[in-house]
Amino acid sequence: MNEFCNVVFVVTEAYSCPLYKVGEEFTVRNFTLSANRDKQTCLLLIQEFMKVLATPEFLLEPRRRAPINPVPPLQQKMQRFRFECGGCSGLIRFERKKPPKTHAVTVQGRLIEAKNRETERQASETLQKKLYSFLRGIKLFDQLDVDTLHYLTLLMQLRRYDANKILIEEGMPGTHLYILLAGQAAVINKNGEIFARLKRGEMFGETSLLTGKPAYPSVCSLTPVQLIVLNSINFRQTLSTYPNLNSFFWNIIITRAKANLVRSSQINSGMSGELACISLVDLFQLINTGRKSGKLDLKLQNDQACVLFNDEGEIVHAVCGQLRDKEALFALLSQENGTFTYTVGNLPELYRKKQQLGEFMTLLMEGLQHVDESRSTGAL
Repeated sequence: MNEFCNVVFVVTEAYSCPLYKVGEEFTVRNFTLSANRDKQTCLLLIQEFMKVLATPEFLLEPRRRAPINPVPPLQQKMQRFRFECGGCSGLIRFERKKPPKTHAVTVQGRLIEAKNRETERQASETLQKKLYSFLRGIKLFDQLDVDTLHYLTLLMQLRRYDANKILIEEGMPGTHLYILLAGQAAVINKNGEIFARLKRGEMFGETSLLTGKPAYPSVCSLTPVQLIVLNSINFRQTLSTYPNLNSFFWNIIITRAKANLVRSSQINSGMSGELACISLVDLFQLINTGRKSGKLDLKLQNDQACVLFNDEGEIVHAVCGQLRDKEALFALLSQENGTFTYTVGNLPELYRKKQQLGEFMTLLMEGLQHVDESRSTGAL
């Protein structure tokens, strides 16, 4: 019997895959693949698994140290444990789960293991109750029901960081959502100057996870801090399990964007600024909530663009270079540098009765998904 032919794979990322979601598992036992029986089997994914199982690390006989077809030591170090399937319009990434720990053989050893597991379980339950109680006491989470908030806390972890530690680095991909539990942290600019201080219960890091864009700006601990964290994989799983959390997090971003613009005294009859200070996703959301018609002009690095909004804050027209409407809008969502000017006012007659490009939130999510898929294939 093969000692490496019994393996469990887990989906860690999913983009427009019509069948599988983050967290789903596939088991290989004696070279037989089993998955969810309630779902249609994807032949493209089966082909990928066949390629994986054909690699040398899966061709080891029991109790043998060397593969049937020996692999050079350097190549052994480079053996992959993460894989992907992108044969159709969707894309998923999956990886091997770590093998379970070996169990004690003696009765005494098993009793000790059982006691340790019970202690860990009790400690975990105590921590989850404390996290739930803490989050329930924050006004930010008032709108979440008991089940949603409880599920969220089950996936969260408690971490401690020393003072002067960079928690989020500007320009780097987002990896976690953070909530400040204790200590002091601050938002800092490129020169290390404090832009804003974060209070107990404040959340940060969610914007990069939602948009897929690099983090902006940096966040640093001023004192030793305790943070509640949710990693990107669990964040996506949470949004998949509770779709209402999408609007919850977006509302937080909109509120924050409004506060930043008010602080900068940029709201009058319109507003202007740099995309380095507010992402286009946040800007579109902000204009949409205003429920006024207007025109957003953009000066980008290589192009000029404009987006028109009707009286309901819905997008009716977009231009970016030679692109129009949806294609232009999706192209704009990947832009991170440039300046913008938004002018409130009646639209030209040609666009007043023009049909919107799509339901706003659906359109935005479709655009972000398009950007994410383009980045994963190197199209951007």
